[in-house]
Amino acid sequence: MRGLARKWKLPLLAKELAEQAARKRTYAIRFGYTAFLFVATCLLFYGNLASDGTTSVLGRGRPMFNQLVTVQFWGIYLLLPATVCGVISSEKEKESLSLLMLTTLTPWQIVIQKLFGRLIPMFNFLFISFPLMAIAFSNGGVTSSHLWSGLLLLALTCLQVGSFSIACSAFFRTTHEAFVASYLCFLLLCYLIPGMFAPNVFAWAETRTLPEAVAGSTTIVLSTCGFLFLARVFLESRAFVPARNYLLELFKLLDGIFTDMNHVTGGIVLTKDVDLLPGTEPVAWRETSKKSLGTVRYLFRMLVVLELPLLWTFQLIRGPSGGTSVNTVSVLLYVLWGVSVAMVAVHAAGLVSSERSRQTLDVLLTTPISARNIILQKFQGVRRLICVLCVPFLSIYLFEKWFKNYGWDYVLWSTVFVLIYLPLTAWFSMWLGVKIRSQVRATLLAIFLIVAWLTLPLGIQYFLATGFNIAMSGDARYLLILSPTVVIQRIESGVSAVQEIPDPAWAFYLLNAAFYGALLWLFRHISLKDADQRLGRTKGAAR
Repeated sequence: MRGLARKWKLPLLAKELAEQAARKRTYAIRFGYTAFLFVATCLLFYGNLASDGTTSVLGRGRPMFNQLVTVQFWGIYLLLPATVCGVISSEKEKESLSLLMLTTLTPWQIVIQKLFGRLIPMFNFLFISFPLMAIAFSNGGVTSSHLWSGLLLLALTCLQVGSFSIACSAFFRTTHEAFVASYLCFLLLCYLIPGMFAPNVFAWAETRTLPEAVAGSTTIVLSTCGFLFLARVFLESRAFVPARNYLLELFKLLDGIFTDMNHVTGGIVLTKDVDLLPGTEPVAWRETSKKSLGTVRYLFRMLVVLELPLLWTFQLIRGPSGGTSVNTVSVLLYVLWGVSVAMVAVHAAGLVSSERSRQTLDVLLTTPISARNIILQKFQGVRRLICVLCVPFLSIYLFEKWFKNYGWDYVLWSTVFVLIYLPLTAWFSMWLGVKIRSQVRATLLAIFLIVAWLTLPLGIQYFLATGFNIAMSGDARYLLILSPTVVIQRIESGVSAVQEIPDPAWAFYLLNAAFYGALLWLFRHISLKDADQRLGRTKGAAR
């Protein structure tokens, strides 16, 4: 009996929940998610009721319930992987997984308790939505089978997404890798196996009975069991996998390809590694000579990887057959923006936080270099990266100026916003990296806030149109020009992503450039202000 009671104590689960309860951000996340859920759902409910008037309220519960469940689905898909992907990989990074495996806990107990340490808060979010479900159910149109199938699929989705994320956490060495795989690989699996995507099953089960809905969820249940089994296997087989720099391995692979190609070109070497001395800027020398995204040789390799698809597309468009649409260039531009912002944000957020994670920041602070100069010197590698990324942007802009007969104002404004948005992304991410001690948390938060800011104006416009049947017209639509996504799309196509903004367009471009230019100066200023104190150096330790 004592052995059975010891097994039910769940010490690892209790530890996970106690640590979460002691963090302020746990309650901030709960409040933010709850506020978003209630505000978004109430707007959708109001739009449904207002569109049909008070005489036809009865029977409107079904679309309200469907909208609420859909919001919950996307909340699970967006939030849960980020919270689960680091439960085991963070133990590997801290080299504490070996100690955990020396305890009396079995691998299955470690996986299950780690998983439910993140699932229980997510289940609390589901419980919070019960009053909203009751409101939708009271308006009629929702059968008991439909209600229970929605609850069942929400619970199964939590288990499925959590199981897949913990399998990624057990497989990969770092939380960065597990985070990316948790989203991209799961998206790929849902595309290849539609039955794994719970919203598809929920839409199919809308007119079915509860037993039929349970039968339709078989793929989700089986995939959950498979992911848990993989997590159990990976926990032991990849517990002590060595760290790998995949970016450096990619560059070395490209080096081998280019070396083989040099036999054809006569052994031409464009860039040679020169072993320069650090001089008066040793931190900058380390960032630009010893880091993958700082050396000229590897930056040139990355430029070739980005530039070759563009040149190939340009040739296909201008060819006699015209086999590729000219709109493909615009698509490549948007993809290039996404890749560039992600690369700059990840690189800049890890400049200082990575030193903290490796416990080398204290050693760096013992040098007589001021903290302000340390940050500025570490930023030189990011500046090189931004300069290299500007080349494919200019290639697209000059090609479209020539092929589409755009004016030089198109090239001018496009270049201006590249020179504003990319440094702004870098200094914003740098500020988060200086402020937040964890490299993983700083990187994920930087990406999340950037994506949220880019989608916020269009999201507000969507909710106003859907919830209140209000279209942004007149002077209100000019607020959309403050969104970088709207400005980039407006310059590229000449038409706003929502509706056309009247001339003169240059006035709105100037307003946007001034606003984000001021933000660039602000984040640079606060990143460098009181840098000694932010990095943890005692007052007067450096001259």
